[in-house]
Amino acid sequence: MTMINKINYLFVIKLLLTKSLLLAQDYDSPTGAIEVPHQENWASGVDAYTTVGATNQPPVTCGGLYDRWFKFTAISTFMELNFNSSTNERTIWFDLWDESLSNALISCYITSTTGRVTYDQLSIGSTYYISVNQDNNTIGPFGFSLSSKPSYDFPIGALEVPHVDNWASGVDAYTTIGATNQPPVTCGGLYDRWFKFTATSTYIELNFNSSTSERTIWFDLWDESLSNALIPCYITSTTSGVTYDQLSIGSTYYISVNQDNNTIGPFGFSISGGTSRYWMLSENVLSPVVLGNKIGINTREIPPDFQLAIDGKAIMEEVKVQHSENWPDFVFENDYSLRALEEVENYINEHKHLPEIPNKEEVTENGVNLGEMNAKLLQKLEELTLYLIEQNYELKAQKDQNKAQQNLINELQKRIEKLEKDKN
Repeated sequence: MTMINKINYLFVIKLLLTKSLLLAQDYDSPTGAIEVPHQENWASGVDAYTTVGATNQPPVTCGGLYDRWFKFTAISTFMELNFNSSTNERTIWFDLWDESLSNALISCYITSTTGRVTYDQLSIGSTYYISVNQDNNTIGPFGFSLSSKPSYDFPIGALEVPHVDNWASGVDAYTTIGATNQPPVTCGGLYDRWFKFTATSTYIELNFNSSTSERTIWFDLWDESLSNALIPCYITSTTSGVTYDQLSIGSTYYISVNQDNNTIGPFGFSISGGTSRYWMLSENVLSPVVLGNKIGINTREIPPDFQLAIDGKAIMEEVKVQHSENWPDFVFENDYSLRALEEVENYINEHKHLPEIPNKEEVTENGVNLGEMNAKLLQKLEELTLYLIEQNYELKAQKDQNKAQQNLINELQKRIEKLEKDKN
């Protein structure tokens, strides 16, 4: 190789090295920020960037001036950041900036190469900047992923499931492996998977499953505000079910499944959203099941105010109704106002049923309360007894009057007979 060629060769190498160095230093500042896409599940790749060699460039971030800069244009209001590195887990300092670079939306945030960070107040179409700082713990290579759609580590990314009878996710459809530390704080901590549903009835039954050995499941059931755990800190297993019967139809509810030491691993679950839940024994034959304090037999409808529902006939040796209201002994009190029979007759002619007794339409719509109806029928029977007693007095008085009149007639008859005899 001639001297000229050597000089040219060295010049090219120097030029390439200089260009590479300049490119490496470009994203030291916001003006050279690397543009990344804001889309679902974008990832840079492991160790795509490094804080090694970062130089002192403004603006001043939480960790100082030695930063790497990135920017993106928001396509949704949500952002999720996940940092990674091929080296051991270490701390990551970063800031999220708006386009003006004067307002740190997430300031001095300390995460790790195994953690996730979210922000849900982006303005669609606006540009945002991410600065990753070179402090003592973050010198080295790193990569990150950026997603516009939240994962089900968060309530905002909760997977929607149907609230219908006998829906099932399938065995091991989900997993708590990889769940990250995200609020709100549940009973078991922050490492949860989130699901949500819209209530179609007041009742829900949850049954968890897993292909692995039976293990404990920690979960919470939340109302829409996520501030009220309706079923807090519930410990069940992959072979048992949980029920709740005070949902509000049309409202949204959340289920969080926690990653504690016993629940790390795959899981699935099923939901029944009918008013009650039954297991099929054979075609068109249903067995009863106890749901908390409720029992249903051959029916899917258990009204909220009832504990037992039977679709069909029932036979038993004895039924006891514990009537808690006033038993109608009051009919025999001295101050009881008994309707006149003429008033009862007028009521019957107008309404076609007895006073205080429901009519046909009411019974058809609401059924009959045995305890209440027995009390009303007894009241009418007691009133009828009073009418009979009153009639008995009247009949006795009439009988006494008739007897007196008959005695008078008999006496007059004797006198007439005597007068006629004396005359002859």
